[in-house]
Amino acid sequence: SPLAHLTPMLSLENVFSWEEMQNYLERIQKMLHTQNHLSFIGEPKLDGLSIELIYENGLLIGASTRGDGLIGEDVTLNIRTIKSIPLSVQDSANHHHIVLPPSFRVRGEVIMLKDDFIAMNRERKQHNETPFANPRNAAAGSLRQLDPSVTAHRPLQAFFYFLVNYEPLVFPTQESILKTLQSLGFPVNPMIRLLGTPEEISAYYQWMQESREKCAYEMDGIVLKINDTPLWTKLGTTAKAPRWAI
Repeated sequence: SPLAHLTPMLSLENVFSWEEMQNYLERIQKMLHTQNHLSFIGEPKLDGLSIELIYENGLLIGASTRGDGLIGEDVTLNIRTIKSIPLSVQDSANHHHIVLPPSFRVRGEVIMLKDDFIAMNRERKQHNETPFANPRNAAAGSLRQLDPSVTAHRPLQAFFYFLVNYEPLVFPTQESILKTLQSLGFPVNPMIRLLGTPEEISAYYQWMQESREKCAYEMDGIVLKINDTPLWTKLGTTAKAPRWAI
């Protein structure tokens, strides 16, 4: 059964060269009437399946795929089988003195590690089952299983990067969102960095390019998000994508 997202899960605009990136930075500075460098959070763009988790009174009560951005597929029972996803965040919240709202949502990506993917395909071939084409398809296929006990035996991992509808608490920065996620027990990607200048953005991009082959999972780029969340509201979104991320 489908589950609606309270706020749309938008896609992101892309830039494919450093020149395009500089144009984007200049455009954003113009819109904000500033000459100052903006701080960004750099995150690896994971090649997996986007999901949204729903928590009420600290308990995981629902999970859905991105779907068309407005309504996703209900994958609650399958998500509950992924060991790194907390079923309750109440103890972590108490331990870190975090006030939980009555309900909130968390967004992230479900992936399969390259080695796990290879091992699973080897096993599938031995059982005369069709191998998966790539780790993304393997993750998606595993999460969409009708039988959660099948999902439970699939080596799925998840990383989280966003808190939605966490009123009345408003986070001043994306960095503080990530710290809170981590404190609540959600896996946050260790390759995420705070970037204060265009030079740092460029260096991060280079580093991620070099890390790509050795990385345990598939990446199809990097995501840059303006760190200061009040600027998100100022910049808003186009029909398809937020202006504060690329």
